Amino acid sequence: MAPSLPPSCWRSVLLLSILLVAMDQMAMAFGAVAIHPAEAGHALVGSLIPEYDPVAKISIIPRGQAGGLTFFAPSEERLESGLYSRSYLENQIAVALGGRVAEVVIFGQNNVTTGASSDFMQVSRVARQMVERFGFSKKIGHVVIGSSGGNPFMGQHMSSQSDFSMATMDIVDSEVRELV
Repeated sequence: MAPSLPPSCWRSVLLLSILLVAMDQMAMAFGAVAIHPAEAGHALVGSLIPEYDPVAKISIIPRGQAGGLTFFAPSEERLESGLYSRSYLENQIAVALGGRVAEVVIFGQNNVTTGASSDFMQVSRVARQMVERFGFSKKIGHVVIGSSGGNPFMGQHMSSQSDFSMATMDIVDSEVRELV
């Protein structure tokens, strides 16, 4: 039995299916590297996750380092408050990883590209902030790990004394991996 989707998702699924067909045709015309499937993956995952920002625009044409871009329109409330729930940040991680999933589906596990590298950097940054700054780790608790003061370019972090142990950093790394 196929999973049931809310009616609001069907339009997104249909549009993304059309996008994938168009990408496939463009890839045949211009080569697989010219059109990258990651944007469809980001958009599809973002559309299917409840309470995530709606997809505003998708560009599948490579520009510079980006293989394409997916723009999400955050709610005014979220923009004004600047506050993000744990579930929203977990959804953000899922949306970013949707690009790699699309690559695996389209190209196969052995033919994925380096196109998801910036997505991985975003995922790592968000997960690390969840553990180190936002208190979303039961093992670390409600403390800030590390400091945000000083400019690392000017050597501020190199000369400062660490306020946490290597064992704590191992726990942080474990918690970040668990989130991802």
